[in-house]
Amino acid sequence: MIKYKTETVEQEIMDKFFCDRCKKEIVSDMELQEAYTIRLLGGYASVFGDGCKVDCDLCQQCLKELIGDFCIYNAEDKDEPDISEPANTFNTEEVPLDAYL
Repeated sequence: MIKYKTETVEQEIMDKFFCDRCKKEIVSDMELQEAYTIRLLGGYASVFGDGCKVDCDLCQQCLKELIGDFCIYNAEDKDEPDISEPANTFNTEEVPLDAYL
């Protein structure tokens, strides 16, 4: 038998978002949907430094100013995969327990 209990857990949630480039606070829900967080770890011989953690939060305007000239815009290309939702990489089909025995 399994018994359960209720537990209160403290969790960090985003309170405010500031663009690291222009320092603007993003407050509207629509703008927050288009705010970008970049997190990476510098690898061997990285220009950022070996094993260096790099964090950057950008508003959509700053991101476009920084990389917009290099982007390829395919808003009308229907042959591209839909990346608006993450791909389900797990098999969600139910498998009977005895299939593993």
